[in-house]
Amino acid sequence: MPGNESDLEKAIALHKQGNLKGAETIYRQLLSQRSDDQELLTLLGTLLFQASRYREAAEMFQKALSLSPDSLSLMNNLSLSLIETNELDKARKILKQMLKIAPDHVAAYNLLGSIAIKKKDYGEAIELSGKALSLKPNFAEALNNLGAAFKEKRSLKRSEHYFRLAIGSRPNYPEALKNLAAVLNELGRPEKAKKYLLQAIAIKPDYVNALVALAALFIAGEDPDEAEKYLKDAVAINENNHEVLNGLGAFHQNKGQLVEAEKYFRRAHTLKPGDPGTLSNLGAVLMEQKRISEAEKCFKQALSLEPGHSDALNGLGGIAAVYKNNFQSAESLFLKAIKYRPANNAALRNLANMYSDYGLFKKAMVYYKRSLAVKPDSAETHMALGFMLLGRGDFRRGWKEYEWRLKVKRLAHNYLISCPVPFWDGSIAKQSSILVSAEQGLGDTIQFIRYMRMVRQKVGRVIFQCSGSLVSLLHDCPGIDKLIDWSDQDGLKREKIDLQISLLSLPGIFKTDRHTIPADIPYINADPGLREKWADIIAPTNAVKIGLVWAGNPAHANDLNRSITLSKLLPMLKIKGIKWFSLQKGEAAKQLSTLPTKALITDLAGKLIDFSETAAAIANLDLVVSVDTAVAHLTGALGKPLWLLLPFNPEWRWRLPWYPTARLFKQNKRGDWTGVIRRVMKELQVIRAKGDIIHAGKR
Repeated sequence: MPGNESDLEKAIALHKQGNLKGAETIYRQLLSQRSDDQELLTLLGTLLFQASRYREAAEMFQKALSLSPDSLSLMNNLSLSLIETNELDKARKILKQMLKIAPDHVAAYNLLGSIAIKKKDYGEAIELSGKALSLKPNFAEALNNLGAAFKEKRSLKRSEHYFRLAIGSRPNYPEALKNLAAVLNELGRPEKAKKYLLQAIAIKPDYVNALVALAALFIAGEDPDEAEKYLKDAVAINENNHEVLNGLGAFHQNKGQLVEAEKYFRRAHTLKPGDPGTLSNLGAVLMEQKRISEAEKCFKQALSLEPGHSDALNGLGGIAAVYKNNFQSAESLFLKAIKYRPANNAALRNLANMYSDYGLFKKAMVYYKRSLAVKPDSAETHMALGFMLLGRGDFRRGWKEYEWRLKVKRLAHNYLISCPVPFWDGSIAKQSSILVSAEQGLGDTIQFIRYMRMVRQKVGRVIFQCSGSLVSLLHDCPGIDKLIDWSDQDGLKREKIDLQISLLSLPGIFKTDRHTIPADIPYINADPGLREKWADIIAPTNAVKIGLVWAGNPAHANDLNRSITLSKLLPMLKIKGIKWFSLQKGEAAKQLSTLPTKALITDLAGKLIDFSETAAAIANLDLVVSVDTAVAHLTGALGKPLWLLLPFNPEWRWRLPWYPTARLFKQNKRGDWTGVIRRVMKELQVIRAKGDIIHAGKR
């Protein structure tokens, strides 16, 4: 037809320029007129393959092959497409047909080796790659295949050797450079890995997989800004590429944007359903959203595709450890994850954390050290090690390791530092003003605000910024000259600030240990007017007046272990001579409606509009019984009797005497709240018999 040749030339030119959309439009227009044009079918198939639309590419190559059944190049292209769609048996059949036509076809042997790797038949892969090398010595692709086979066999040093031979045979071989980078990363040499990925990208600027791999290394290194740069380059090349979608998912997950991350992982899974890595990534982001059954299904599906997938094993280990309290299963899964990838830093850290949780501190230290050997600057591992050391009373090392929390970028919003001024080192600075920034949860602020007096003794003026919900409570806290709401950044800018410190760095600054904890109470006082108001609300009675909190913030990482359901406390609520008051807020307060009668407990939640009101209510109670929440910290800070209900392995802070009026009731075995409640009920009977509160002395 007139114009067809010039249109084809135009399409080919657009294709070469990287304008795949424009070229595809013309190819398809021409095919609508010449559906049996082998050249057009081949060109469109090539374009679709480049766009990662492998199923469509395979369809085009299949049509072209039907027009020329003995075309080795079309067989090669079709088999490549089928490998990408994980239709391995079909691809192998075509490659064997190639070998019937051309028995010494080197590329066919090499691709059969690639299929053997995907089918986990590494012995066959090595044999086929060896055959290719016998036909073509120093064949870079075959050497690359050998590297991949030995990598999967976990023979990482041999894998590195063959990838280096492949690069030696063909120095400008971007795929081998990328593969070498992957091995080096697994060997715990991420900086070397980055170097080889940058070389691969320099050779092939549109190498999407290398860009994504480099972004992943920066994400793992907690440098999301650098990661974003390479991801943007990859998206500009092909936003629908499977690896790009996975990279975008990892990027958003690292930033805590879990809904966005899930969206990208699901798109990647749709594009490549047989990829265990994507399923494992999806499982991890579902686990972070506490959608545990969905996450478990993803991890198991990944392992059905690749039984030794280290990240999936680590994910299942996390579920067994945290949500099923199954130590043996979790230990086995973590150890398998490490066996299949010795440099899996997350699995090493998770196993260490679990050993620490169970009091197996020597074992925990072994794996913390292994984790840090793999990644010496892992802020999360250092922070976790700090928790363990503090819990064991090793304060000198513990506070030092705990400072790494400030470098955990995914938690940066919890440790916000907002002024470009030097950090305070604890020295006397009477002519200076200091900004102390609250961090983490509200309970953390209430617990560590006690250090303000000590700061004020060394520094001329103390400015403290915190959540607005605490401003009214802390307005007259000793040691604070100026209190600023986090949201009042304009007010902060008006202040002269010479130094700064994050609140939970102060115990380390003051070299706090078990004997020097500043435990003078109360260091927070209820407002006298509000206290009088609440004296009327909590009317005088001969009964013992006890406040109750049974659940913390559900978003807390350990909430599953630290919170109780109200139904478990029902026997306690039925003890005569005690009048119960619910201080519970949030979603858990709805559990009050499940009680057999409202007379068992008076709900105060509607009147507790801020912490000043809560403090005044507590001031009118005889005792507060609480799980690990901000209310527990507030009770202790007010100097009121506190009975604290704790899981088997409580946070490090509860192993130290922060609150003289606190009495700890800890689980004797993991998950056993029944024993805790039985002990509390026994003590409540003592109170009922004596008619007085027993101030805590036992711990």
